[in-house]
Amino acid sequence: MIQIFSPELADAQTKYLSARAELEAHERELARASKLVAIGAASQQEIDRLHAEHSAKVAGVQSLRSRLTLLGIPAAAINALSPDKEIDATSDIAAPLTGVITERTANVGLNVEGATKLFTVVDLSSVWVVAAVHERDLSRIHVGNAASVTTAADVKIVRQGRVRYIDPQVSPETRTGRVRVEVPNPNRELRLGMFADVEVAAPADRSAVMIPQTAVQNVGDRQVVYLANSGEPGTFTEREVRLGGALGPDVEVISGVAQGEKVVSKGSFFVRAERERLGLRAGALAPATSSAQAPSGAGTAKASAQMARITVGEQGYEPSRVTFRSGAPARLTFVRITDRTCGTAVVFPSLDIRRELPLNQPVDIEFTPAKTGEIVFVCGMNMLRGTVVVD
Repeated sequence: MIQIFSPELADAQTKYLSARAELEAHERELARASKLVAIGAASQQEIDRLHAEHSAKVAGVQSLRSRLTLLGIPAAAINALSPDKEIDATSDIAAPLTGVITERTANVGLNVEGATKLFTVVDLSSVWVVAAVHERDLSRIHVGNAASVTTAADVKIVRQGRVRYIDPQVSPETRTGRVRVEVPNPNRELRLGMFADVEVAAPADRSAVMIPQTAVQNVGDRQVVYLANSGEPGTFTEREVRLGGALGPDVEVISGVAQGEKVVSKGSFFVRAERERLGLRAGALAPATSSAQAPSGAGTAKASAQMARITVGEQGYEPSRVTFRSGAPARLTFVRITDRTCGTAVVFPSLDIRRELPLNQPVDIEFTPAKTGEIVFVCGMNMLRGTVVVD
């Protein structure tokens, strides 16, 4: 991979050969002394001294050999060193693994030290895909779960992997945790830095009530839905709900809605706006408002509602800053117009809202600003950033 010229290497080889020659000579002397002791021609004290010197010389040779190994000389090359051969001051350093060079800091003629970084070699036969998972979904994911990965480069190809690590920390800004998925990459089609969508197969441990995400309205720090009142046709009842994880366009309801109850999935934003316009208390009946037949007052509700449209492109959010009034229902419509962006999802950390943004499909985010200030929204990777100014 690389060849390094090192006077230090030549010096280390010279010292190693010298120490090895001294050891060999000392071993011959020790052998002669042992024969003399056997016939009584030498004292035991003399043989003990020679054994101690021999141990010191063996340790010296092993130390010098270890130094050559650290300098990159293979064991076979060290064994082949001989005083009869010319000492080579160059060392060929092989790559520690089979892979791809992703970073090169070395050039011909560069002076390097032992800690100098020369190359970065990466084995791309298996890659890590790091996904941002909302905190309410983390408890359903476990190490070993199967996962499907698609990339913006080719959404038709679904790659299978496994969850190998779950970060114990949650980002305070996006309220998401990082999950690492290991995916085989035999054809090297997945590249470093690519954006990907990950779907983890979390087995359901109970039956769940699912409703469309469009049915949920954020009122202050509460999440509510509107249920059709069978006793009084044309009216709805507001009910607070506690939500679980999302699955595609739907979201799980942990409490607040029972199986079989009918909720408003389209137009709930205007039902809420009408309730607030009339000053009805939470949970009271609200007159029906729908695109099919709008009763009197529906036009007023729509006029009091605040709306803005935000496109998600290569440069981020456009506009990245919008202004709403506090206390009035607001709707932000996001449209992602390119695959060359990390903004495949939008997150409102302070509102506990996260929505996926399919390409060229409008996605509505509806809430009622409770107080003046700023509401920040970011992409799923916390790279793009926008602000709702509430006055």
